[in-house]
Amino acid sequence: MANIFQSPEAQNDFIEIWLYIRQDNEIAADRIIDAINEKLILLSELPQMGKLCEELAPSLRSFPVGKYLLFYRPVVDGIELVRVIHGARDIQNLFE
Repeated sequence: MANIFQSPEAQNDFIEIWLYIRQDNEIAADRIIDAINEKLILLSELPQMGKLCEELAPSLRSFPVGKYLLFYRPVVDGIELVRVIHGARDIQNLFE
């Protein structure tokens, strides 16, 4: 099994996403976090699946999960999750 490394920003994104969704529905909050974690496992094993986003940062890739985008970099033994961002946000600005 490949490794999934998370940046501090990505860890914070997870917390913020869960807390925000939990305000309305804790079960839905758990579901989106579970869905993200499932995709991360898949991406760690097949890191080239995501769309290349080098206009944002070198070697950066993205992959959608519901309304969120996982931004990650392939590394030797898995992936590094950089951010988890809602697709409606100004993504370009977040990477500047």
